[in-house]
Amino acid sequence: MSIRERALKEELWCAVKHLLCAEEHLIESAQKMIREAKEISEAKEIIETLIIADSVRSLRQKLVDITLNTEKH
Repeated sequence: MSIRERALKEELWCAVKHLLCAEEHLIESAQKMIREAKEISEAKEIIETLIIADSVRSLRQKLVDITLNTEKH
């Protein structure tokens, strides 16, 4: 594996790590919002936060799949 290929692989795994951190932060934020919610109207913001977290999870998984596929070649 060339230095360039190795660097690209490391960058992809770094992006995966950052997406994982973002996903975790969104979930923790939603949990905090649930604990502190005083009105049902705040549920919409919590749901939107969880939808974003799920989108980040999906992107992260796609990036993992891409990264693993590049390692096989």
